[in-house]
Order: sequence, then C-alpha cells, then structure tokens
Amino acid sequence: MWKSAKEYSVRTIKTWWSAVSLLLTVAALVFLFLPDSPVPPWAAGIVVLLGLLVAPFGAFHRVRLERDRLKETSEAKPAIEVVPVAEAIADGDDFYLEVKNIGEAAEFAAQIRAREADADWVDPALRLYKGWWKQAHDGTARLNRHQSDRILIARRITGPRTMHLRIFLYGSTVYPPPNDKLDWRESSSWMPTLNDAVLKPQYTLQVDITSNPSLRKPFSKRYELTLGGLAELREPP
Repeated sequence: MWKSAKEYSVRTIKTWWSAVSLLLTVAALVFLFLPDSPVPPWAAGIVVLLGLLVAPFGAFHRVRLERDRLKETSEAKPAIEVVPVAEAIADGDDFYLEVKNIGEAAEFAAQIRAREADADWVDPALRLYKGWWKQAHDGTARLNRHQSDRILIARRITGPRTMHLRIFLYGSTVYPPPNDKLDWRESSSWMPTLNDAVLKPQYTLQVDITSNPSLRKPFSKRYELTLGGLAELREPP
C-alpha cells in the first residue's frame, strides 16, 4: 500500500501540470477549512474537485507514455512468419521453410537437429547442422522488413522404380562440408511397388531460428519430413 502510494506520488510530481494541480488542491483545502478564508467555499470546492481529477490523469498520462515507449522498443525487434513450401523440379520436389521477416531488419540463421522417426539413430552429420538459405546462398540471410528467404530442407528424388530424400545441410558440427558449403545426406530408397509404409523414409526435424538483433519471440518448432513433404508437428494440448 505504502509502495503504491509512493510510486503514485512520484509519477504525479514528475508531470508539471499534474504537480501544479496537486498544489492548488492542497491550497484550496486549506482555504476551505480556514475560519476567515478570503476564498469562497464554493470556489475552493471547485478547485479541489478539479485538482482531484487532473492529478490522477497526470499520473496515468506518464504511465501511458512509458507503456508506449516499451511497446515501440518491442516492435522494433525482428519477427518472423515461417511456412513449409514445396517447389516442383525436373526429377522430384524441393521442400523448404519460407521465412518472412515482419519486423525490423536482421541477420537470420537456422539450426536443425534431425532424427529418423521411431529410431534414435541418424547420420551423425544430421544430428546438429545449419540450414542453407536459398537466396542468400549461405548459412545466414540478411532480411529487411517484409523480405523473405527459404531454407532448403530436402529434395524428393523420384527415379524409375524408387524414391528417396536428399537432406541438405550447410555446416554440421560433426562433419563440416569443405569450405563450409552446401552438402547433403541421402535417405534409404523406397519402392512404391512394394507399398510398404514402414520402409518409407521419415524424419523429425527440430528447427531453431535465431537472429541478430534477437527475435521478438523465440522460434523453435518441430517438423515431420517424409516423401510427401514437410509439415509442422503440432504440440499436444
């Protein structure tokens, strides 16, 4: 209670017109209760009433200005929208994560962890690696407000009798590609004629996107990668 009253008083005093109204209110109260006051009671009462209205408004006004400054600071940070997309190519399809910057300009990077569905084993190079940005042709991408780029995740390669996934990576913590360039790993092949869903390649990807300066809201989501494409894995409620 005392802390709130103290903070209210400080915020009121810091606004000059609010401080003046507070002083006039105190003076009017003194004149209101003086036996031989030179100020009519009705005039003193009006000043007190106006002062009690203006002083709290001054404190509210200062709080609103501080809130707006905090909001502007928060909105000045980068923010992203991410959606899985597919693009047809000659021998299959490319699967991407399209990243659109809806905040301030920043440099973005993606870190990905992959594992095969229902299995703890995965190619060591895919355990932790950087994503490759298509337009930037690099492991990072500089995006201004409303600009977008795509992280190349995988390619579905369709042959005469088999299909398989080619997973792209830019830099692995285990096996860095030469000169830190784009590299890939191949999944096992699947024969559609067998129609055995168990043998289809399937991966779970943990994707973390960061930026400099930092994102307004951290981005960390899981995706399922199959021959059918890339889809976000919704967390259970």
